[in-house]
Amino acid sequence: MAVAQPVLFAAKALEAIHMAKQKNEPFFVSEILKIDAINPFLFYHAGQALYQNERFFWKNADDTLQLVGLGSAFSILSNEDHGRFAHVEEEWTKFKGRVVSDNKGKIEGAGPVLLGGFSFDPKKREAGIWSSFPNAQFFVPKFLLTIHNHKDVYLSVTFACKPYDEESIVKGVNQELEMLLSDARKSFENTRPLLVSKEEIAPDQWKASVSSAIDALKNKELEKVVLARKIKLTFEQELDVTSILQTLDQEQKDSFVFSFDWQGASFLGATPERLVRKKGDLAQSTCLAGSIGVGQSDDETAELGKWLLKDEKNTVEHNYVVQQITKTFENLCLEVQVDEKPKVLKMRDIQHLYTGIRGKVLHHVSLLDFVESLHPTPALGGTPRNKALQVIRDLEQMDRGFYAAPIGWCDFEDNGEFVVGLRSGLIQDHKATLFAGCGVVENSVPEKEYEETRIKFRPMLSALGGMEN
Repeated sequence: MAVAQPVLFAAKALEAIHMAKQKNEPFFVSEILKIDAINPFLFYHAGQALYQNERFFWKNADDTLQLVGLGSAFSILSNEDHGRFAHVEEEWTKFKGRVVSDNKGKIEGAGPVLLGGFSFDPKKREAGIWSSFPNAQFFVPKFLLTIHNHKDVYLSVTFACKPYDEESIVKGVNQELEMLLSDARKSFENTRPLLVSKEEIAPDQWKASVSSAIDALKNKELEKVVLARKIKLTFEQELDVTSILQTLDQEQKDSFVFSFDWQGASFLGATPERLVRKKGDLAQSTCLAGSIGVGQSDDETAELGKWLLKDEKNTVEHNYVVQQITKTFENLCLEVQVDEKPKVLKMRDIQHLYTGIRGKVLHHVSLLDFVESLHPTPALGGTPRNKALQVIRDLEQMDRGFYAAPIGWCDFEDNGEFVVGLRSGLIQDHKATLFAGCGVVENSVPEKEYEETRIKFRPMLSALGGMEN
């Protein structure tokens, strides 16, 4: 299949090189190939050697779309405190004006697609595990596998042509593609190294921070704040990200499974929470706040769910999220529909209060406009937003990095989806740092909030093999 495309690539490459010489800047060839079925995990794993710092994996919650991006044809980085969303939008728009293709935008999630994410808070940067990460990191993959409904499989090839390039650039692209597809047909062993140690980072100090937040809430300084903490795991051998993703996919069936690599590290997780989905002029978001665990039986789990629907603390926390996201949608949409009342969303390890919101998008509003306006929702930061962010900066003993931040994709027609990076961790060689948080309101109890975070660590602990007996 790869060797059948050189004529097609060559014609477009000549056109792109010609344009690059005229404008004295790179132009990009992008083509979509319909291919036979291929395992997305094997494709992702095949890119480990060639593209360890340029990989992205995505599976949506209803398992109708899988994306695997390898290699970088074009990248956008920003370390700005302000304007990072606008910078990404501007650079993405410029890139789209330099693409030579006959089929860009024809298939959702295929062709040139922007993959990546933003950090939670650009104003809180600390030396440590996130120090090499920018405030915004996106790339258009050189090779993008797109799978719709487990049956329609597309491979998008996108590469840069510079003013001094020659037609022979196509030969190198085809050789790279052949090698990648060959490696993606090979099986690999799902590994789980032995856990050596698990370290809780200052749990008593974190509970004290929750108490301080409750005092601020009782003084009416704010209405809600979300405080997070981390744990560190050390393993006997280097962790295999593909194996972790496979386990998350198997265990967290109704979650978005994601991963992206940056400078030898992988940020990955299985989040239940959509920030925004945009398809054409329709947008939707998920209000997810208020949590409880699952029981030892289906009946016990159902009873816990009923309790959650009636619990005042969780209902108040949930309503803050619904109100804020509804207000944002009303500013960006012509029509907005909100579920009448919350439902219980049951996951493998936890249950949440869930309210769906949908809207018809105003014609001038982009997907990234939604991301900028929504982030962070009261489910991730608190309310009022700016006051909650300042409390987080003062009380949390860590830099969240990309935890609880927007992760996602955007295609040529501005279709796409962003989630928030919950139930997640940062993998670095043989070490993993996991993150979990909870919403704190006036009647919160520090010990109960601590126990809630323990539940929220479970998906990643299970996938890594670090669960307690």
